Amino acid sequence: MAERRMFAKSIIGSARFLRMPPTSRLLYYDLGMDADDDGCVEAFAVMRKTGAAEDDLRVLVSKGFVRVLNDDLVSLILDWKTNNYIQKDRYHPSIYAKLIDNPPLNTECIQTVSDMDTEVRLGKDSIGKDSIGESVADKPPTRHRFSPPSVDDVRAYCTENGFRVGPDRFVDFYTSNGWRVGKNPMKDWKAAVRSWERKEKQNGKTESKPIWNVGTVV
Repeated sequence: MAERRMFAKSIIGSARFLRMPPTSRLLYYDLGMDADDDGCVEAFAVMRKTGAAEDDLRVLVSKGFVRVLNDDLVSLILDWKTNNYIQKDRYHPSIYAKLIDNPPLNTECIQTVSDMDTEVRLGKDSIGKDSIGESVADKPPTRHRFSPPSVDDVRAYCTENGFRVGPDRFVDFYTSNGWRVGKNPMKDWKAAVRSWERKEKQNGKTESKPIWNVGTVV
């Protein structure tokens, strides 16, 4: 397993991240440092070592930074491939890959040493230029990655458009299913809000689900 871990400024500098309590932000860093090369981590063990509370993990889940995979609190860091690129010759597949049933574990962040399409690389050659001297700025832009909205983001969008969708209920529902629409990953959360609004007008209510179904950490 790679020894170095990185955190993207686009993640840890976002309002969604900075609005969380300091203890939840610290837990995110601790989880990232202990995660395997696919972003899976035993959150229970990390919380025991660091003294973090279960509520800190719940905040990370509700904000879309972490998904809990089983009752033992094995968790997946959802922004893992944004934070880290790992060379293929140093990559070790996660022993928890089978817990991520649909879709299979995404290993797009795993790169061969000869590939020149990574914008961020672990090591000294990530500073300014890549290993052959090509400027990072000269490379084509990477594909935009979906970022789950915060409750405040959804509330602002609903207020702006006069929607009756409950922001907390919306975020909790899609957090619980990994931000998927049917069997497909969500691409546009605003479109999902508009779909909920249409259903609210037709049915008068929308079904809600819990964040996760796990026991209490002791």
